[in-house]
Amino acid sequence: MKTKQKTQIVKSLLRLGVFLQREGNRIVSDFGLNQQQLVVLKEIQEKGPVSQREICSELLLEKSNVSKIVGKLYSQGYITVSHSERDNRRSILTVTAKGNSILDRCMERLNQWNSEWLRPMSARELNNTVGILSRLESLHK
Repeated sequence: MKTKQKTQIVKSLLRLGVFLQREGNRIVSDFGLNQQQLVVLKEIQEKGPVSQREICSELLLEKSNVSKIVGKLYSQGYITVSHSERDNRRSILTVTAKGNSILDRCMERLNQWNSEWLRPMSARELNNTVGILSRLESLHK
């Protein structure tokens, strides 16, 4: 593959990342969240109870950024923060009922947007895209 093609792939992914973050922020702003906060909350729900370190690792976010997000989610009552019985320095995060409720509402709206945005793509195109994105993700691990 030529350098120009590789550059175009990365440029397109970066542009899509900016677009998706902007749209995500717009979609969830009505719920008092931003896109990163929603992603962290969803990850805690899916993996929880989970440590902050695991969130950083899984989402490729900086520790300081995750700490701020966790503080905001905690202050809004969306998560609980406790300490590991084995290691008091390790914070364990769990989604509350209030957090699950806001997630349900946010995900409903996001799923509607996803359906509209991806409607022009065929099932084959969607499957191919998932495969290619999964392959790209595996390259950084």
